[in-house]
Amino acid sequence: GASWSLVLLIGDCIGTSAVTILCLAGYGYKKYGRLELACFGLAVAAIVSWQVTRQPVLAIFFAVLADFLASFPTLVKARRDPWSEMPVGYLMISLGSLLSLFSTTIFDAANLLFPGYLLLVNAAIGLLALTGRRSKENCA
Repeated sequence: GASWSLVLLIGDCIGTSAVTILCLAGYGYKKYGRLELACFGLAVAAIVSWQVTRQPVLAIFFAVLADFLASFPTLVKARRDPWSEMPVGYLMISLGSLLSLFSTTIFDAANLLFPGYLLLVNAAIGLLALTGRRSKENCA
């Protein structure tokens, strides 16, 4: 059964769809290398595995794996070029994920895995961008 943590999943789906549409319309970062291509291929493989499985928790695991592999280039970019990412957006998603974890009424892997993952990956990107900005400002 689902709980209020499902709201976070719906919001994430809407946000990801908006980013995809904007990228297809020509906005965004356009420098792709081997890392991005490898992560894209592995993310597609994880999505296929997610669609093939008949076990809900395993499907959620593959969805998290696919999202992580798709997010990995952003983690690297936030570290290398912290000004390319807006930390506040990622940190707000982390806060929403944390609130989602607190609002859930069903405490099992199916309801906690994705919000917990979103909390960690978005906090990591936000903090990399934020601390990277500060360290580069101090060096200047």
